[in-house]
Amino acid sequence: MAITDELSRAVSAGLLSVQTARVRACERGWVTFEDGRRAEFDVILAATGYRTAVNFLAPALSEVVEYDADDWLQPLIAHECVWPAAPNLAFVGMYRGPYFGVLELQARWACGVFAGRLPMPSAGELADGLARERAIRQMDPRPQFPHDYPTMADDLARHVGALPVTILQDSAHPLHALLYHGPLLPFHYRLQGRQANPRLAEAAIRECERSYPHLVANDAAADGTDPEEAKAENTSQAAC
Repeated sequence: MAITDELSRAVSAGLLSVQTARVRACERGWVTFEDGRRAEFDVILAATGYRTAVNFLAPALSEVVEYDADDWLQPLIAHECVWPAAPNLAFVGMYRGPYFGVLELQARWACGVFAGRLPMPSAGELADGLARERAIRQMDPRPQFPHDYPTMADDLARHVGALPVTILQDSAHPLHALLYHGPLLPFHYRLQGRQANPRLAEAAIRECERSYPHLVANDAAADGTDPEEAKAENTSQAAC
């Protein structure tokens, strides 16, 4: 799997070659494919994935967090993939999906709670969140990505106090259309709230708009907005 806008162009230009046969053997820089072909490579990257392990937890605590070594999708049960049914314990990164925005927000939430600046989830919130995660674990078939990335990121940002509510509610704000019709970026959650840096956050959002204008147009079309109107609106905003 590759997530990049340049892959197809590189293949078309002959800069990359795609091998559809599986690898049968690797030895001293040479790769043998199942169809019998052999090729020599300068560098071989083994992107084999990983299994989550929490062997550092005592067995009794592993039971409390409902750890299952064979569950690749939800190795443990935690409210918002952060808070398990154990006091003074939080996890970051136990989440399957686009990582960057969610992981940063999970870390900000946990640090805020442990620093005494943010409240712990209430007993009711924790119980409801754990029940939702258990229900996902019982689904058949299991969803490969059980949490919606934008919704989860916004929910975490509300807990942290970093959701840019005033921008989202103000359709005349220069960044309103980009936040709604552009890709979800971690910089969205540095526009307002604690540890915000609006100048740098906006610069990063604008750079993404300039580099990938089609993302804004495509998302606007999917949302029912005319792509040309969205593009014109974003162009006028960029000039303000």
